[in-house]
Amino acid sequence: MQSALLAVLAAVNTNNALIVTPDSTSAPTSIDIKPSQFSTSAQYVLNYSPFVQTVAASVAPTTTNLTNAAAGTTVATTTPTQSTAGTSISTTFDLVRPWSSNQINPNKSFPVFAESGRTSGVVFNRIRAADLGYDFGGTAYVSYAERQQLSITPNFDTETLSSIAVWADGGTAATVGGEPERATLRIRARSTNYPGEKAFLTTAEDNTQTNAKANKLVVNDFIVADSYKTDVRITGRFLNYRIDDANADTSSSYSGTNKKAWNVSGFQLSVSKGGSK
Repeated sequence: MQSALLAVLAAVNTNNALIVTPDSTSAPTSIDIKPSQFSTSAQYVLNYSPFVQTVAASVAPTTTNLTNAAAGTTVATTTPTQSTAGTSISTTFDLVRPWSSNQINPNKSFPVFAESGRTSGVVFNRIRAADLGYDFGGTAYVSYAERQQLSITPNFDTETLSSIAVWADGGTAATVGGEPERATLRIRARSTNYPGEKAFLTTAEDNTQTNAKANKLVVNDFIVADSYKTDVRITGRFLNYRIDDANADTSSSYSGTNKKAWNVSGFQLSVSKGGSK
């Protein structure tokens, strides 16, 4: 068995179309073989260099050299100058978007963004159609789902939310048949006491404020396929929460770096009844 595996290893180990990973190079018991053209570092073609990958060539003498040469004299040729510009070939196979970068797939759904801003004193409003993937112009955008003023009847009571269980799924595979890379989400929770009171779910706790910013804000990581609940322990009449893939610290900007797929299909709250006051 081992001699057969060694023979297989010797036969395919230098094949650039394959990624060959034996458990041992000297005494293998198993060999993992994958097609390299479907990996993030595909090896089927790396680059093309005319300096080393062309047949021998020469440039004919110029007319001036030929006419100035004496009869019967061999006129030397010269070596051509070859350019390698544009010979690098991308070896990345995009599983999410395998078609050309300057084309779209009409059978796919694309997110649409509404944008307002100001440039050099001029206000603009734009509708942007994004491509597939989880970034916009190379920058990850934040996705979130939230619920504000979730009350447990009657509203005269204050409630204690101790934990939130989340049914989350999704992921982005880097290779065909590979394990999906999971997203790290943030669960933000804050209680409020008055109807219509803003929850400020992306603003840090500030005890000097007189609004809900003075209330406790909980921000916990939730790793898809590695977490099932998060503890929050907040008390109030209304429960407010947001699930997003932004950075935990939003003091400077509400932005993130996640480019992995995720979805939430449900959740469950652990609530302890409080009392009226």
